[in-house]
Amino acid sequence: MNLFSSKLHRYHSLNQRFSVSARRNRRILSLLIVCGMSSLLFLILLKLTNDVSPLKLPQHTIEEIMTTTPNNITIKEWSHFYASGLHSTGQNKPLAEWTMKKWIEYGIEDTKIEEYRVYMNSPVSQRLALLDSSGAVAYEAKLMEDIIPEDESSKLQNAVPTYHGYSANGNVTGHLLYVNHCQISDFRKLAAEGIEIANKIILCRYGKVFRGLKIRHAQLFNASAVLMYSDPADDRGISVAHGYEEYPNGPARQHSSVERGGAQFLSFVAGDPTTPGYPSKEDSKRMDPQSVIPSIPSLPISYENALPFLKALNGKGMRFDEWKGELDATYNVGPSDVEVNLVNQVTYGIQSVWNVIGTIHGSIENEVVILGNHRDAWVYGAGDPVSGSAALMEVARSFGELLQHEWTPHRTITLASWDGEEFGLLGSTEWVEDHADFLRENAVAYLNVDIAAIGPHFKASSSPLLYSLLRDVAKDISVSKDESVFDQWQTWNNCSIKDLGSGSDYTSFMDHIGITSCDINFGYGTAIHPYHSTYDSSYWMEKFGDPNYVSHTLTAKIWGLVAIRLSEAAVIPFVATDYAYKLTDYFDKLVSALGENPSVSLDKLHNSIVLLHENAAMLDANATLARKLATYVSGKKTYGQHIQTINSKFKLFERGFIGEGNPQREWFKHVVYAPGIYTGYGSQTFPSITEAIDEKDWKLAQIWADKVAQIITNAALAIDLGEFDIEAGHF
Repeated sequence: MNLFSSKLHRYHSLNQRFSVSARRNRRILSLLIVCGMSSLLFLILLKLTNDVSPLKLPQHTIEEIMTTTPNNITIKEWSHFYASGLHSTGQNKPLAEWTMKKWIEYGIEDTKIEEYRVYMNSPVSQRLALLDSSGAVAYEAKLMEDIIPEDESSKLQNAVPTYHGYSANGNVTGHLLYVNHCQISDFRKLAAEGIEIANKIILCRYGKVFRGLKIRHAQLFNASAVLMYSDPADDRGISVAHGYEEYPNGPARQHSSVERGGAQFLSFVAGDPTTPGYPSKEDSKRMDPQSVIPSIPSLPISYENALPFLKALNGKGMRFDEWKGELDATYNVGPSDVEVNLVNQVTYGIQSVWNVIGTIHGSIENEVVILGNHRDAWVYGAGDPVSGSAALMEVARSFGELLQHEWTPHRTITLASWDGEEFGLLGSTEWVEDHADFLRENAVAYLNVDIAAIGPHFKASSSPLLYSLLRDVAKDISVSKDESVFDQWQTWNNCSIKDLGSGSDYTSFMDHIGITSCDINFGYGTAIHPYHSTYDSSYWMEKFGDPNYVSHTLTAKIWGLVAIRLSEAAVIPFVATDYAYKLTDYFDKLVSALGENPSVSLDKLHNSIVLLHENAAMLDANATLARKLATYVSGKKTYGQHIQTINSKFKLFERGFIGEGNPQREWFKHVVYAPGIYTGYGSQTFPSITEAIDEKDWKLAQIWADKVAQIITNAALAIDLGEFDIEAGHF
């Protein structure tokens, strides 16, 4: 057996990797046996509980109110109100004030607006033209969406021009090059074929990669500008080419629909790019943002406007079958013989964004559960974000019903309506940076909903600590008399939960300061969501997205019930071993990526995960016992020292994976999760190690493998209960 085979055998030996020591096995078994000793536990509880607080409402009543209050009639009212006008980033203060007023009406008296002063751009004028061989205009793109008589929202199609947030100013004329999805691999493919990229205007499809990173990739290869469009080939087969009619007559994408969006380099920093790591106030020191926002101009366009430019490339240069879309063009790479003129005029300045923050103070002030959704939209945003905003309002109304019953939560609950998400997670990030010390000490979890409902299928992305809770809650929310959300979820994708990447407001909570987070929604419907388009309207929602607001209502129920169980449980309902098992999976991926490479040893990392698994198993076993104790006296909540210790371990568990910051992007400090450096949306696990391996920088890979091993070892030691268990009499 060679050295690598020996290593691999060792890494994949289940007994070596994840067996808990015999002594710890005996302790865990003893704990589980003790769980059944009801009378003994009763005596222990009475003797050793520090404080016993009577419940004014039993748990089943609290949960019943939370899950029966939301209804599709009220949530439709909220949706229509939020989507009835424009509420762009920094242009929605009246809506923030209305949201604050409603929350206060519901009894959430500690509600306020927090303002931040952020750096952002505003559109002035845009132009896109295809020139003929003499330099005259052969085609002028209209750069606006069609009026659709049935959809009242579309009649204001000029309300928000088609542009990119944080896009660069420029007036560029040059030859055109088609670069598929503008992935870094696409550019490398062209470079390997000897195709000149420098000074070309890039035409690419949306998808695969966050839009800001498409521009960054083009910059890295010295392109002069970028055009992006949505190709029907990326629409899951719901397109005209597959026999579907386009909106409004059918579910396919309307030919003039345009995806606006922020273009910050989101895998490098979130929030205001001039204040990385600290809040943007009027007098804040500003940094030069040019390393994290585009320096070349860009425009988003419809596939109708893209087609003449694609046709200008017909027969020009190479063609790759895997790059072909569904439009009537050959999809040759080019370059074109004729030139293109692209103009993007924007102004930059400091503008205000407004977060609405409402707090329901609990019996325990130093354990806080946070729920958040962004309020700003590119146009009307019935799906993004209004479906989430309506759900949050319905959750707030449900909390109001509980407050009318003189309910006080066990843990403090905070609701947040963020501004500025669409530009670059501005409102949430500035708030997290502003309140970082408080959050590090007190936050239990952050529960995010962005787009709540654009289809019937439940989806979740989450820290592993919340896996069990999300699945349990899904079992308790009914879709029909005979079927739960869990049943449908299991049928659809086997209750799969994705890793958190970026692209929504959980990013600063999870990746920057290490707060356990999740993001939930209903999607994957039978129609294409007109993302960031004028057509993301109430008309689209009620015809195709969620006609009866069923998914909206289910989101509110799930979101509220997850919050209630996090707030009301005497022992925080996390499962630490779920995290340990995921670390194992991520470790296996590292081993596979590394291959037979003797230059990098993962021994220390392997050992740190083993230790974490052992201590996580002990923590979960003690938590199981503590839950039995805490619920033994009917109608009482208990706050014993043992329970407080366990809760503190759970609360700070995620914080244990926060390090000094990943190479090239120090703002992202979580050593287990970060958005992919070249993708932005999807998650990259063990990012610092993986990226070094991808770049074949073996020295850096070893440095970070050892650093991450030490951080995980420290995290494991931080949750170690030692002899602090029922056998030792320290309850």
